[in-house]
Amino acid sequence: MYVEFETKRLAGGVGYIRFSAFVPSLMEKLCGAFRSMKDAPGIILDLRGNQGGLLGMVGGLTGLLETDPTLMGTMQMRSGRIPLFDFHSQLLIPGRS
Repeated sequence: MYVEFETKRLAGGVGYIRFSAFVPSLMEKLCGAFRSMKDAPGIILDLRGNQGGLLGMVGGLTGLLETDPTLMGTMQMRSGRIPLFDFHSQLLIPGRS
């Protein structure tokens, strides 16, 4: 699978990261990009056109941004919506973890 990846610094030192899918082959690049921008006043994570992928990657990436338990979003399932939390890089899904 071809995956696009772009990272740069914008005006004022703001970080910009864009990638087209959550795939394991990008994890090293993504972690490096987030770490290299730890001094940035902000980071834009551009997910436009991102086709999804491996859910577990989200927890790992969130752990690079936040140290407290964080609501990352929700997962839509046939049975309803499930909140997704990250606790220090361990993805937990209420009622399933």
